[in-house]
Amino acid sequence: MNKQIKVLLTFLLLLAFGIACDDSTTEPEQADAELFSMKEIEMPEGLTNSSEPEAISVRTQILVLNSIPTLYGGWFTVASGTEQLAKVNDDRTYTWNRNGVAITMKYSDSRDEIFREIFISGNYGGHTHANFKFLESRQKKDRSQGYFKIFDFSDGSETTSWVWTTNADNVYSMVFVSDDGDQLEVNSSPDKSGTMSQYENGVLISKTVWTAGGGGEWWKYDNQGNVTESGSWNPPA
Repeated sequence: MNKQIKVLLTFLLLLAFGIACDDSTTEPEQADAELFSMKEIEMPEGLTNSSEPEAISVRTQILVLNSIPTLYGGWFTVASGTEQLAKVNDDRTYTWNRNGVAITMKYSDSRDEIFREIFISGNYGGHTHANFKFLESRQKKDRSQGYFKIFDFSDGSETTSWVWTTNADNVYSMVFVSDDGDQLEVNSSPDKSGTMSQYENGVLISKTVWTAGGGGEWWKYDNQGNVTESGSWNPPA
């Protein structure tokens, strides 16, 4: 697995575990605030079943990117009986407590999109917070596009983000930007063929493409854009 993605997965699991996976969570009030969801990056069966190392790497990284709702959905889930502090037109504010942390969600439901912000107060992640903005999300209701952002506990800056879009040809794209500015971009076509590109400091370091059948090719580059390694794999028999 790519080192960057391995660190990302560990970071997500640790960060989300404290509250989002709490077994004591009450039933969500789905009628009031729609649950957070995101369209997944789809993969062809040949890619999901392949035992080739590069195919496994692609599959693993896509699974991590697809895991946002599972890992963070609990933060946006308004528990039954939660106090609604305010409502102005389609803008609402909710607050509840979980594991000793006070959570406030600002929620805006417009005609075709939903905007959410999560603020926390209390001790969490090794820091003491007072109405700290931790998460932000905006998404189209048809899940065709949106973004999800995490903010740094130390200085409040944006530390990690995911942005997803769908173009006129129904190609679904997701871009992940890590806290050090490195970037992972995935494009998935309606037939489930796709591409994955990784950038460090704005420089392309690797690219992988795969077909609807699950076969693929890959290239690795140096800082000057020269190919240093390449290869391919066939779809499973």
